[in-house]
Amino acid sequence: NMLNEEITAEQSQAEAHRGSAMGISLGVTGFSVLLAVVIGLLLSQRILKPIRDVNGQLMEIADGEADLTRKLTVRSQDEIGEMALHFNRMTDNLGSIIGQVSQSANSLAVSSSKLTSESGMTAATTERIADIMGTVASGTDKQMNDLQTNMKTILEMSAAIQQIAASVQDISDASLRSADYAISG
Repeated sequence: NMLNEEITAEQSQAEAHRGSAMGISLGVTGFSVLLAVVIGLLLSQRILKPIRDVNGQLMEIADGEADLTRKLTVRSQDEIGEMALHFNRMTDNLGSIIGQVSQSANSLAVSSSKLTSESGMTAATTERIADIMGTVASGTDKQMNDLQTNMKTILEMSAAIQQIAASVQDISDASLRSADYAISG
């Protein structure tokens, strides 16, 4: 009987220890899960923020509203830090390319202006040649026969020059349109 009481007491004590051990085990497990969630959230924010920054600037570039002088802050030496560093290098290169395109557009505009000016001079020269030929044609009959042959040749040359002048004018107009398109974007 005493043995039964002792066994029962030991079982009760073991049951109490098992219950408290289960409670402690569940508490430690719950705390560990909570701690893992908090650490996971902190790490994900540390990883996601730089990626969101890169994504935001990529969206600005895609929309044509990017400030290519703004740089991403490189905070780490890991893959995300390398991605930010390479992104900064890419925006530097894009800025350089855009500067070169702008210079080319300005050079094209200057060239177009010169070409327009030169085509005007060519047209004026062609008119002067035609005026001179008219004066020569009013000469004597004998000279007139000779001059008519020469006049025909010169008029053909004049027509060819006028065609060239018209072509130069067309090229000049196309160049001005190209410069306008290049400058406007």
